[in-house]
Amino acid sequence: MVSPLIIPAVAIALTLLYASYRDIRERRVPFRTWYPVFLVIIPVSILFYAFFLLQLDFFQFLSFVFIIIAVTVGLVAGDYSYTHYIYREKPSRRDLIDAGIVWLIFSVPLSSVIFGFLTNKIVLISIAALLFCIIVYVFGIYFFGGADYIALLVIGVGVPLFPVEPLAGYPLINYFPWSAFLNALILNIIAPAGIFFFNRYHSRQAPLRYQFLGFPVKGEEIQNAYGFVMEVIEEEGGVIQRRFLTIREMMKSISSRSQRIYTKDLRTNPEKYAKELEIYKKAGTVWISYGVPFIVPITAGFISAIFIGDLVLIVMKFVAG
Repeated sequence: MVSPLIIPAVAIALTLLYASYRDIRERRVPFRTWYPVFLVIIPVSILFYAFFLLQLDFFQFLSFVFIIIAVTVGLVAGDYSYTHYIYREKPSRRDLIDAGIVWLIFSVPLSSVIFGFLTNKIVLISIAALLFCIIVYVFGIYFFGGADYIALLVIGVGVPLFPVEPLAGYPLINYFPWSAFLNALILNIIAPAGIFFFNRYHSRQAPLRYQFLGFPVKGEEIQNAYGFVMEVIEEEGGVIQRRFLTIREMMKSISSRSQRIYTKDLRTNPEKYAKELEIYKKAGTVWISYGVPFIVPITAGFISAIFIGDLVLIVMKFVAG
């Protein structure tokens, strides 16, 4: 039997590949990038949760759809009220529509759990999907970018089970998004390790922790690189003064760009950063991050989970012999 989840899996994979390309090149993924995958996963997810997981009849399905609509309206109203109260401004119509789409996706597993509770049809996969979405949302506020959150959300809701059996077999916890996320974390660790060995091979000098996070580039060519500047470089009395951003400063700059200069900014707004560019040239070399956004390992984790399986399970089997 061919799993209906192959359809959203293919749509998500193609969208993630394109989003990764956009994020690497431009350091942003426009929300409209996700529109095509939304058109696929929303109807497929509603049908999958209703008829495959909850096993509803037609009239129960209508009730399920009504709950989804009611929950979505409630979430959008809460989001609108919160935004208006905190920022003292009304969201634009475009922002409201985009938020409505995101909350509609979020409401599918939530409505499935509500319907299951009301009808004594508790489905563990629906609960797992809801918990995954909540965790992604909470951590997304502080650690993920908007594109990362959307990517994990569509994976968490759109492909709750493995669409095909991977080479390593099904894991003990057969919830696909968790395996995809763990794979992304593992693959995300490989890049810093590779950068560290590359820096050591070239005998580059920097505090140990920064050798995992970035590498030096020529100051006069920094605009052609991809990443953000890891150093604060200033000129005082004709003398170059420099220091690395602290880890705390880097973490704070995730939500605020006040202390983070992206190479894209230098490339697209050279007039604005003319002073910085001149100082970077005088400095000779400048350390920048390796410039791989998290959506790239998310994409790799998603695709590897489909074809290979849970990398954690594979490592455990290897260690156990």
